[in-house]
Amino acid sequence: MPVYRVFGPQGGKDRYHQLIRTVRSVATLLFFAAAFAATGLYLLDDPALSVGTRLTDALWNTVNTLTTMGDYTDLDLRQKFFLMVFMSVLLAVGTYSVSSLAGILSSPEVVAFRENRRMERKLDKLSQHVIVAGYGEVGARVADQLRQRGEAVLVIEDSEALAESAATAGFLVVKGMAEHEESLEAARVAVAKAMLIEITTPSESGRKLSMTLMARAISPTLYISVLATVPGGGKWFKRAGASEVLYVDSLIANAVVESYAKTCARPGAAPGSPAS
Repeated sequence: MPVYRVFGPQGGKDRYHQLIRTVRSVATLLFFAAAFAATGLYLLDDPALSVGTRLTDALWNTVNTLTTMGDYTDLDLRQKFFLMVFMSVLLAVGTYSVSSLAGILSSPEVVAFRENRRMERKLDKLSQHVIVAGYGEVGARVADQLRQRGEAVLVIEDSEALAESAATAGFLVVKGMAEHEESLEAARVAVAKAMLIEITTPSESGRKLSMTLMARAISPTLYISVLATVPGGGKWFKRAGASEVLYVDSLIANAVVESYAKTCARPGAAPGSPAS
């Protein structure tokens, strides 16, 4: 799956426009070269022939030269020499044009720009999807389980390695910082139904707070769930617009206690005995 890069392909856009200009220049050059060849062949043809015949033969021989079909009409020595010179010039121009176009097409900037163009068409069709901001260990599991439940999932990730990992896993990916408006708009947050924000370290809380504020400003009805690693500061996420704040430590503790309650908390149950 391609990756949409919020920042970066601007150079590719310029190179892509350069490619378009180069293609147009090559097409124009080929047109004038064909006109030159047809005119030369017409003038070198037998003057005793009718204008229509000379013109038809000139165009036919020019097309055969350009397409390399090789089905020429009878040519005299002058016409053959003229076509040899013309084909030599055409070969040189063609070689230069192909090498120039190939160099532009294969440049990383153009590849990224074309990838963005393809991704834009996919993103434009998104609606009622779930955005997972952060593709760390928890975010990756959340995204995978949401997909298993039939949800359309889009991942926002700033790390190149994690963005590529999410794309390899088959997710739509917007590479950029989720607290930036450009990233949220690219992820179509205005038409999403939910956004799940992963906080991997306490130092990232400021970024995620900005992310929450920005997402809420764009979409007043968006369900925003913030996954934090440490308690404290939850009220600020609520004030920023989070629908709920979940703490990893609390979730793990609750899961452990629930597992204990099912296996060991029955009256008279021996440690390790299965729950009935």
